[in-house]
Amino acid sequence: GDRPCGKKHSAWHWSQWRLDEAVDVLRELAVRYADSSAVTGIQVCNEPCPSIPTESLCTFYEQAIEAIREAGMGPEKVAVVLPIFTHWRLPDIVSCWHARGNFLKFDNVAFDLHYYHNFSDIWRLLSQAQHLQVVADHARELRLLPGAVVGEWSLSRPGDFTAEEKAEFAAQQVLAYNHASHGWFFWNWHDHDFYPDWDFERGVFESGKLSCPLGPKEIQGLLFPEWEHDSWNSVPSRPLPGMWPRLMDWAASIRGLF
Repeated sequence: GDRPCGKKHSAWHWSQWRLDEAVDVLRELAVRYADSSAVTGIQVCNEPCPSIPTESLCTFYEQAIEAIREAGMGPEKVAVVLPIFTHWRLPDIVSCWHARGNFLKFDNVAFDLHYYHNFSDIWRLLSQAQHLQVVADHARELRLLPGAVVGEWSLSRPGDFTAEEKAEFAAQQVLAYNHASHGWFFWNWHDHDFYPDWDFERGVFESGKLSCPLGPKEIQGLLFPEWEHDSWNSVPSRPLPGMWPRLMDWAASIRGLF
């Protein structure tokens, strides 16, 4: 019902989502591009309304995966991307997906997370160090998922930060999001002049916040390289130390009750 879906309609209810037609469209796209070597992933939708019940959303995801695979896009060449929006829903959706046995049932499936430190007044309360603590916990979330992609991120956040702090924020996010099995995508390569924190070309590269092209550290480096040796035993199952990661985990669990 809001702009991320493509059209703002305040009276929209999730039951109006024509799920069968959405699956049909995905099937047609899969048939059309099944033999294209340029297509390595297909996302079933973008930022679904948070009011959609978890069970209904997971059922749609299952139907979408099956339609795409049956149309000829096999897991050996095409990833199916499933959005978790907002990232507060991650524990709830992962729990439902696990209960249905879908982590074992479907191959080459990635959950898409959009990590923004924006769009809520709560971010105004965080210091530079606290923003970095939250970024570190994002790395933990990504490493625990069998398949994940950070489909959107930016440098935008409320408050006044120095150029050095913004560069550190960018570098830490890159290393954290490298923990995602299917990589990451910055919000936009080129945006309006007055949105430098959303502009990868000018606001990040040309301003020197990251090197262009990215170096080996940014491409291959990880925020927690030790997790790669024995991930199941070394990656914490609970939020990392710090007040804000724990508060956000608590907020996500509370939201899951409603």
